[in-house]
Amino acid sequence: MPHTFDEVGFYERVFVLRHFCHGSREFCTTKPNDRGEDWKDYRQWMKSIVTDHLINLSIKLRILQDSFRGTGIEIDFNRIADEALHGLSIGHTSSDPKTLSIREACNKVIHATEVCLEWKESAEISGDGDSEYWSGALTLRGEREGRPWEVYLCVDDFSIALSRMIDSIDDVSWEQLYEHDS
Repeated sequence: MPHTFDEVGFYERVFVLRHFCHGSREFCTTKPNDRGEDWKDYRQWMKSIVTDHLINLSIKLRILQDSFRGTGIEIDFNRIADEALHGLSIGHTSSDPKTLSIREACNKVIHATEVCLEWKESAEISGDGDSEYWSGALTLRGEREGRPWEVYLCVDDFSIALSRMIDSIDDVSWEQLYEHDS
């Protein structure tokens, strides 16, 4: 019996991430970046919410993929993931410019030991070049088998790809997955 999957909650987290990706610049136009405590709070809240949602979505997708094993329900996750990535570039490693797979991106989110939101300077906001906003991207760092790795992740494209995957899986009978649930 697998974990139950909260599809509405999944889409809600995707929505929040996408909104943050596109809303930071606009928000920062209403709030001068004086680099004081308010700005520090904004950066901390942004990182906390973004990383929490990314971790939640990545873990849920991985659990969902694993839940279908041995159920007799045939889902070609590789094909679904390839289709979900169409026209998107969710990210890449520092050593390979090739786009990450969704599964690899989820693993990197889950196993990262360092997360840095990418901030952009914007003279348009304050007119003096001393303002910044979150670009919608982040850098993840970690280590695997003693070797360091670094990944650049475009959160908007990653969120779209995750949503597309769930859209494709939605054609499956969820009742069939949970038929032996007690």
